Amino acid sequence: MIGLNFDLNFENEARKADSCSLCGNHRRQYELPSLFCSGSCGTRNIRRNAIYYTDRMKQNQWCEPCYGELKDDTPLQLDNGKVTKKAHLQQMKNDKSPEEKWVQCDNCQDWIHQVCALYNGAQNYKSASFTCPKCHIKSEASNTPIPGPKGAADLPHCKLSESIEKGIANALSKAYEKIAQERNWKIAAVEKVENLYVRVVSSLNKKQKVRDGVSSIVVETVV
Repeated sequence: MIGLNFDLNFENEARKADSCSLCGNHRRQYELPSLFCSGSCGTRNIRRNAIYYTDRMKQNQWCEPCYGELKDDTPLQLDNGKVTKKAHLQQMKNDKSPEEKWVQCDNCQDWIHQVCALYNGAQNYKSASFTCPKCHIKSEASNTPIPGPKGAADLPHCKLSESIEKGIANALSKAYEKIAQERNWKIAAVEKVENLYVRVVSSLNKKQKVRDGVSSIVVETVV
């Protein structure tokens, strides 16, 4: 029984060491982006684990059947306006599993998902130190407080986050007015949500060219 408890405790500690100290999860994986063929098959979705071909900038993709139909001397028009050839296409496999990157706290040595800590690795890769939120809370009671991590309000805005945040604020304002009218209160007496921020964690801007086959279907439907 002692040996069994020791093994279980050791396994639990090992799992804990491999997990994020904030969310408790291990690998935080994201959904794969959809890949659509730019060939004659009509922008069909490239299946998971399937072989496909793409240009060096990864603007367009071709499935294996459409790649076989390409002519060696025929220029290929990409979505970004540039031109390439079949010989310049690279073979790829749709098997990637994108996951969130990690950052280590310099105080407790725990590993944390960057998104959980609101840490931007691309902007802070030259930073000398990082303190996790847990260590910051502990330091507040000590005589040597540690500079706190950034909050949601410190993160940069974008058009999408501004629109969502404004929409929520307007909806809440109408809800407060409704509560005040129903209870015959002054609007100041209604309990309100404070420090509500919306930020976009991940966003991708990409132009998708509408192929002739799809555009003709859309035109016929509209007409």
